[in-house]
Amino acid sequence: MRLWPDAWLNRQGAQGLFPRIDVDAGDPAALNQWRARLAEGEGLEAEALRWTPPAYGEAILVARRHLNPGSLGGAMFHLEFELDDRLYFESGDVVDLIPRHGEPALQAWLSEAGLAPDTEVVVAGERRPLVKALADRELPDPKSRQAREVITQLAAWPRLKHRHYSIASIPADGRVHDDSLALMEFTVPYQGSS
Repeated sequence: MRLWPDAWLNRQGAQGLFPRIDVDAGDPAALNQWRARLAEGEGLEAEALRWTPPAYGEAILVARRHLNPGSLGGAMFHLEFELDDRLYFESGDVVDLIPRHGEPALQAWLSEAGLAPDTEVVVAGERRPLVKALADRELPDPKSRQAREVITQLAAWPRLKHRHYSIASIPADGRVHDDSLALMEFTVPYQGSS
C-alpha cells in the first residue's frame, strides 16, 4: 500500500506549518503561495522568500578536459566556461546552461547540407532565418534525408538539452569550473567532415 507523503510524515510525528500546497509544473502562483505561507510561519516578510526567474546571460565553453580516459565507469569531464560579466555566482551555486550551437558550426553544417543560412522557416508561429532556428536543435548528419527535410520538419527536431552544473570555482577565477560531471550525456556539436 502506497502512502501519500503527508500521511507518512504525520505517522512519523511531523507537523506541517500549513496544509500542503500542490505545485503543478513549477506553477509560479502556487510557488509564491507556498513561499508566502512559509514566510508567515517563520515570521518573515513574504517578499523575503519571493522567487524571481533567474537572469540568463552568455557563457562560452572554453575548456573541456576528459578526466578519466580508459575508465570502466562513465566519462567524467572538467569544464570551464567564461560567463557574461553581468552574472554573479558563488562557489557551490548551480549554473543552468541552455546550450546553443555557435554560428560558425551552423554555417559549416548548412553549407555541407547544401542549405542557405538565410532561408526563412516558421517555428512556433515565428519566422526566423534557418541559421538562427537551428541554434538550439540537435543536428543530424548534414547529408541525411532528415537534413534535407529541415524546412518542413524542424519543429520535430529535438532541442539541445539544458544542463545543470555545480560550480566548483570562485568569481575571482574569472571562469566557472566543474569537475563533477560523471555519467553525463553530452551532445557534441557538429564539427564538419574531415
